[in-house]
Amino acid sequence: MIKLLYSRFYNELLRFCVSLSHDVAFAEDIVQETYLRALANATYSVNCLKQSAECGYTVPQRTYLLIM
Repeated sequence: MIKLLYSRFYNELLRFCVSLSHDVAFAEDIVQETYLRALANATYSVNCLKQSAECGYTVPQRTYLLIM
């Protein structure tokens, strides 16, 4: 399931994170952290992504703010 989510949303999340950070390497770190958090809380992540693609942006936004 995580591989499917990764392949489906990686590029979109990366673009979103680059738009936040303006740094590709940092954005890649945020996306990686996002997927680690999704893996740790798989039930929430799957339900969230089924409900709305926008919900998938919550974790990278929070991760970006925490790291900054």
